Amino acid sequence: MVQEILSHSGDVLEFSGDAFIALWKVTDHLSMRDAVHEAIDCSLVIQKTYGTYHTDVDVVVRVKLAVASGHLVFSLVGDEENSHYLMTGKPIYDLKDAESRSSAGEIVITARVSHHISANEYLMDVLPDGLHAKDNIDNIEDDPELPSHIVTDQYALRPAVNHAARQKMKFELRRFIIAPVVRGIDAEEPLEYLTEIRQVAILFINCKVLSVVGPVEAIDVANDVYVTVCNVVKNRYGCVNKINNFDKDLMLLVIFGLRKCYCGAFGHTLRREYTVIGLVVNKAARLMIAYPHKVTCDRETFLHSKLEARNFVLQEYKHLKGIVNPGPIYQFKQVQRTHDLGASISSLPLLGRDQEMDLYRILIRRALYYSKKKEESVKFCNMLIIQGDYRQGKTRLLEEMLYNTDPATPINTFTLTQYDQN
Repeated sequence: MVQEILSHSGDVLEFSGDAFIALWKVTDHLSMRDAVHEAIDCSLVIQKTYGTYHTDVDVVVRVKLAVASGHLVFSLVGDEENSHYLMTGKPIYDLKDAESRSSAGEIVITARVSHHISANEYLMDVLPDGLHAKDNIDNIEDDPELPSHIVTDQYALRPAVNHAARQKMKFELRRFIIAPVVRGIDAEEPLEYLTEIRQVAILFINCKVLSVVGPVEAIDVANDVYVTVCNVVKNRYGCVNKINNFDKDLMLLVIFGLRKCYCGAFGHTLRREYTVIGLVVNKAARLMIAYPHKVTCDRETFLHSKLEARNFVLQEYKHLKGIVNPGPIYQFKQVQRTHDLGASISSLPLLGRDQEMDLYRILIRRALYYSKKKEESVKFCNMLIIQGDYRQGKTRLLEEMLYNTDPATPINTFTLTQYDQN
């Protein structure tokens, strides 16, 4: 499909999971009318040729398309280390609306697009809302002009590639590629090595931008958000993979290495991106929409977090599109440790830990006794390590030990993570 878009003088603007946005830019040599016709003709070829695809696992993949037109604002966001591009404007919002009205096997165009075509050029069915029309694919005969153009030089399909090579923009373009891919490029690894099933955790961030904010101000806001998020996640082995405002709100997709999904180079030789696709990606997006103004997670994330249960609040069940059984959903609400240890101890007794508690009492008595003597020659245990699998009660045992410590003994509590290791 990317090949068809490039052959029809278009270009891929952005990949997004199982969808992508293509662009036909109006220039001195290509009018809006011509751009609209190229987009529709390309859509017809794609739908007619690739509209139904039978996979090796007996799954039929079908295509739906939407065409919109108008003035688009394109801007770069980021800094010298991490950069991305962002699009905003009515065509983006119209495209999303038209796509939602189309079904598999259809092409839907907006009212603005219909102004640039003649009634006798395409077979159209006007939709009930009166603002959209649907190309009647079934009534289009096979046309020898429909197959894609034959181009011997594949790089000629995308002049921007040749332009970047001539201008020697290799180092300037590095900041638009996420760090894991850059490291692979520097190591001269083939792109096939990037394709893998690996453990990742997905964080979707949805930012509500006030409707009174204009397009230019919205870009400034997006730039500040992007730079801030990149700086926050880079020290936590995360990277910002996507940023867009396809749904009017500003959305960022952040990847951390934890769970299973498909990762790899996605697209055409001349236009590809590194992306992640999988149930966990879809689930994160659905949670973001279903539970607004909250930080939510599923049970697996809750268990892997290694945080205390009191930091999580079970949420009411909500239907998540495309997910049959999402399981328990929790809201994360960080609870600060109180200085009054007694207030944080569970009212339930600690069972089956008598041996550990007796050992602690012996060690703390010895430590306090010898520390008061201040004799350097005396050696005693000054550390007790509790080790075990997560969710086995290590934190509860530690709190019980602190609770049984003499109140006159100074106590400081702090949390260590993998980033604190030498």
